[in-house]
Amino acid sequence: MNVEDKEKILLRKAESMKKVTQVEYNIFRKYKPLFFVPKKEEDIKNIQPDIKFCKNDWDTRVWDILIKFQSSHDKNENQPGRQMRFLVMNKNNNHLLGLIRLAGPIGMCTIREDYIGWTKENKFDHKKINNIVSAQALIPFQPFGDCLGGKLLARLAITKELTDWWEKEWGDKLYLLQTMTMSAGVCQYSGLKEYIHLSNKFDTLNNEDGVERGFYVSNLYSNTRELLKEVDSKPKDDRRKTIEEVINWWKPKAIRRFNKLKSEDRLKLQPETYENMYIPPEDNSFFG
Repeated sequence: MNVEDKEKILLRKAESMKKVTQVEYNIFRKYKPLFFVPKKEEDIKNIQPDIKFCKNDWDTRVWDILIKFQSSHDKNENQPGRQMRFLVMNKNNNHLLGLIRLAGPIGMCTIREDYIGWTKENKFDHKKINNIVSAQALIPFQPFGDCLGGKLLARLAITKELTDWWEKEWGDKLYLLQTMTMSAGVCQYSGLKEYIHLSNKFDTLNNEDGVERGFYVSNLYSNTRELLKEVDSKPKDDRRKTIEEVINWWKPKAIRRFNKLKSEDRLKLQPETYENMYIPPEDNSFFG
């Protein structure tokens, strides 16, 4: 990310933080001590990710508050349509690892349409658009993200368990996941063979701040595009892994990264958030 793009993102985030209420801040402060902070190799070895679907109003509200303090992008909080929020926690101690939000995709996206090669009839008349999901948030809490937490969340989003969860909730089978980054360049999807980088140009996506972003897709089956174009009717070669398989893939890599950070004296031992951008409003509401 270049300096100019970073400044644009931080300025936009500062504006967003002005809308945070005192109640929301107090709720965030109650959850901040639960942010996972690995301090020794065993902390990584013993992680057992547990994914919690935010079904009730309280869990949803907590999720929406946490992303305000953790992510530079929180604009889709109240968007209409299909969506599911997930809290990713460490089963051993209930510490927070990250946030996942899956949602229905936007209707028009030139980059995606060119990649799939489908028609408006496929997409809208035959409702194949419902076979796509958008990963709008795959946010590791910091400093867990420094230990490849983002790559873990990226792989968890396309596991059998999460995609089956979506299909059960909404009744449509998923063939493709799409997502985008906050800026162009190296990101948590880099090096993951499950994700294909299509472009950094967004002529049809909401990009009012002018920051270049990477657009990625993940094909859940070998014939994903044929399914969406209705050339094929049955999925072939299921590429989805189980949560257990993803964790077993991730742990050795995360341990190596942790030890590298430790040897270079770059371990962060405190949670990193946007809390320093919070400005208390005049109304000193209190959350008990």
